[in-house]
Amino acid sequence: MLVARIAVIAWFALTDYSDGDFARVRGLDTSFGGWIDHLGDWAFALTVLWLGISDSSFRTPRPRRPAP
Repeated sequence: MLVARIAVIAWFALTDYSDGDFARVRGLDTSFGGWIDHLGDWAFALTVLWLGISDSSFRTPRPRRPAP
């Protein structure tokens, strides 16, 4: 599961970096695109933070119920 999470984070980081370069090279950068990219960066960062907190090793496991 950890490897899958790292792969997803790496994929999104790579695509975020490459779309910015692509837009600048092609002359497609706009103020709206920059705003959306910034919003996407924040959404990505908050999602990674949320996933890290939700899978924290600081939580205590719930006791299992006995099978009926």
